[in-house]
Amino acid sequence: MNAQTYLGFDYGTKSIGVAVGRLASARAEGAGCVAGLRSGPDWDAISRLVQLWQPQGLVVGLPRNMDGTDNAMTALSLRFGRRLDGRYHLPVYWVDERLTTVAVREHVRDTGARKTRRKAMLDTLAAVAILQAFFDEPQQRTRWQEQGKAG
Repeated sequence: MNAQTYLGFDYGTKSIGVAVGRLASARAEGAGCVAGLRSGPDWDAISRLVQLWQPQGLVVGLPRNMDGTDNAMTALSLRFGRRLDGRYHLPVYWVDERLTTVAVREHVRDTGARKTRRKAMLDTLAAVAILQAFFDEPQQRTRWQEQGKAG
């Protein structure tokens, strides 16, 4: 059994949802949120997560429109993934996240959580869904290099 650990990210400019999981169990769980700062992601917080979990790879949700075209967040997510690669020298994988936010938003709304708590839950659960898709659908994985120099 391969126990490789992966960190999953749902990139946002204000908050980045984080998930962790092991390939052996093929199960993702929430690891919280990292704040987006004016200058970009809180790299110190991300570095602490990388040091704590010592992942073999990083998984980033790639937002696209329903027709597969890029949207405003696509280039920002690609840039975030390239910066992860440059900082940590770990393989970066992309997972199509087109329906992730919709499904997670419905789930969070159904929990009855307070509105102030919903955003953090949404970001974390979106990262869980992204990482879980990476485990569940290996054919959907693409390495960052395959995304070309887009963004």
